[in-house]
Amino acid sequence: MDSLLTRKQFARIKGREHDGDKTNVDNLSWDEIEDMIAIVQEEVGTEHEVRLPSHAEWVRSKSHLGFELPLACEEILWDHPHNNNRGAPIDGRPRIDDRIESMMRRYRVCMKSHPKKSGLVFKSQTPIFSAQKDAHLRLLIRRKSENESIKIPEEADFSAILKQEALFALLIGIIPSFLIPVFRGYSNYAFEGWANLLFGGICFSLVSATIWRPRRPTWYLNEEGNELTPIKE
Repeated sequence: MDSLLTRKQFARIKGREHDGDKTNVDNLSWDEIEDMIAIVQEEVGTEHEVRLPSHAEWVRSKSHLGFELPLACEEILWDHPHNNNRGAPIDGRPRIDDRIESMMRRYRVCMKSHPKKSGLVFKSQTPIFSAQKDAHLRLLIRRKSENESIKIPEEADFSAILKQEALFALLIGIIPSFLIPVFRGYSNYAFEGWANLLFGGICFSLVSATIWRPRRPTWYLNEEGNELTPIKE
């Protein structure tokens, strides 16, 4: 896990002759990667799983092991791309898209390094329908868990959000909108132009959402490790 797979290591896994080349292997097709993983999996047995690291595992391992990517390269990970963390396993396991029709199954998450600045990496995605030059990989061997992974909730608490927004619309939008003409001596307009005042108050409330809103609860795993609990901070 702490080093990228070299050409020498890849050749040994595949049972091929090698010349001791220790440069990082790249330009592998996804079929070649899966075939190599199957060979290693057969060697380590059924108690462990062999695959590429997930994004969460990669980030965690980098902070502990301090490895770096070569300049101007990318490292292929095991996750399918997603635009947020909802539905992700909280124990670091890969996030796999099970939808057969999903185009995201044709891609995998990757970490890309800056072409000139060492240590600068960012998350992206890479296609697996064709081999990619300068796309490296490393193998992860992880003990299999019999427990189903706890996942971040797929959907936000929309009812709580609607209640919050309704309260803010009333307090910082609608009520002030009606009070302004009253304080300025145009009390009649509060009755005659109520539709305009109501609409204006709602619009002001929506605009204020771009500036500030209370933080949503953070989800924590309980001590038993079997339930997520939202806690406001």
